[in-house]
Amino acid sequence: MTRNLPKHLLHLAFVCLLSTQSLFAQFRSESGSSKLVLGFGGGYNIATADLSGYNFVIDRYNFNRQGAAQQLAGSSTLAGFTGSLSLYGNMGASGRKFLFQLQYAERSTPVSSAPDPFIVGGNNNIKTKFRMHNFSFGAGAMPLLSKWIDIGVGASLDASWVSMMYAAGQENLRTLQDQWLWGATAYGMIFVNFGEKAPFSIGIRPFFQYQFSQADASQLNRVLNPTTFSLDDPAKAKWNVWNAGVEVKFVITPVKFNYY
Repeated sequence: MTRNLPKHLLHLAFVCLLSTQSLFAQFRSESGSSKLVLGFGGGYNIATADLSGYNFVIDRYNFNRQGAAQQLAGSSTLAGFTGSLSLYGNMGASGRKFLFQLQYAERSTPVSSAPDPFIVGGNNNIKTKFRMHNFSFGAGAMPLLSKWIDIGVGASLDASWVSMMYAAGQENLRTLQDQWLWGATAYGMIFVNFGEKAPFSIGIRPFFQYQFSQADASQLNRVLNPTTFSLDDPAKAKWNVWNAGVEVKFVITPVKFNYY
């Protein structure tokens, strides 16, 4: 599914481009002003997150190595690249103001690294990372459409590919455990325009996401803490991930119609 996603996005974009002329013809027939914008965005997102199961494993590792000069660091921050395909506008002054979005966002913790005193000789660094690839389809409304700023609200259904990553010594980070999570996001959408004809804008998207299914860090716990893994409550390594943050994107708008 992940490998085919770019193909599906390009297909959808092609369909949208082909249909804009007929859509705009319909918009022009409505009374009052109309607007139609198709935008491709790319940028960066950062969020504060509940990573309690992942942090439980890290805390357990540090507890088992009390007195070590350096310890692994937990995290409550996710960040990474984000991209989107947006279609929004209205049908006349009294028409419905709509917003549709396809969205991808990588949200990962910083790599946590520390020497493991239980490993003797050579490179004894341990590294961990939590990573989430988030795919979503959202819809909403655009209460404000204007020359300089467009503001909307929406909600999306999300599918997230979550990975618990680990490395020891010289090896690269590898995935110990991964899984699909299903969730939803509520968000606002702000497009800062540079006039009616400019083929680009800045997109700002504050959001709150909640995963209905639970992430599981038990395999990471088994590898990091082999002597205490069997003593731990398995539920402590499982949790519903939520995160709240903001995305900032540069948006290219090859299709942009304004009619007054």
